[in-house]
Amino acid sequence: MAASSSQPNMIPWKYSFPFLLFLFLCSSSVTPLLNRDAEVLIRVNNAAISDPDTRLRNWIPTGEDDPCNWTGVTCNSNHSLISIDISSMGLSGPFPSGLCRVRTLQNLTVSDNSFNGTLSLHSLSFCSQLRKLNISFNEFVGPLPDFSPGFADLRVLDFSANNFSGDIPESYGRLPALQVLKLFGNLLDGTVPKFLTNLTELTHFDLAYNPFKPSRLPLGIGSLTKLENLWMPFSNLIGDVPESVGGLVSLVNLDLSSNSLSGRIPDSIGKLRSVVQIELYENQLSDDLPESLGNRTSLRRFDVSQNNLTG
Repeated sequence: MAASSSQPNMIPWKYSFPFLLFLFLCSSSVTPLLNRDAEVLIRVNNAAISDPDTRLRNWIPTGEDDPCNWTGVTCNSNHSLISIDISSMGLSGPFPSGLCRVRTLQNLTVSDNSFNGTLSLHSLSFCSQLRKLNISFNEFVGPLPDFSPGFADLRVLDFSANNFSGDIPESYGRLPALQVLKLFGNLLDGTVPKFLTNLTELTHFDLAYNPFKPSRLPLGIGSLTKLENLWMPFSNLIGDVPESVGGLVSLVNLDLSSNSLSGRIPDSIGKLRSVVQIELYENQLSDDLPESLGNRTSLRRFDVSQNNLTG
């Protein structure tokens, strides 16, 4: 009997061709997306961003046009562009809203630059897919922009340290996923709105250093049970500290200093089981300190100086 010859296993062409075609289509489907994102970044950089120090020098057409390797750009494991962080680069110009045309973008951070001008609902209209928007420490002016109902996934909103003025729009109370709201260091001169207590996912609530009209701390503040940081010095707060503050069971830092709060410190403040720091100095608080504070073993800093307390 003749010995059988050993031959390598061969995949018939009729089976290998569809497989190779599948691989080609998978690889080619990524390239147009990358090219489209690269075009967006190049167009915005050329048309809207002043970059005197050429920090974005690699935002230019190349052979591959892969923006995942460009300055300030982060992509995920699927090679989708998810984050643009161009903070502290000496950039200026209007808000670069065109960057939001990257469909997979989740984080846009342009903080600590010299971006300027006004923001409007229209300028943010392409940004509704964002989870984080940080434009802090720039030179924006005018009223705060409204938000359309589409911003359902926005978790971090930081407009602090600009020159925004006027009221906080009601749409800010309709951001269901919002966890961080930072508006400190602006020229906001409306009242502290009650509707912000609708943001039940909030962990950081920073409205300090704004010339608000005399306002009370909203009675519904206690509904923010996930809140960890309440920072409102120099916010023109008046009236009592509401009893509902005891509902802030996750609070770590409470700073209501340098306002015009009056009356007693509520006994409910002793229910803040996680609190580490309480700053109530430079107010007009009176009467005795609540005995319930003695139960707070987590408390490390407690300052109620420059008030009218007797205990």
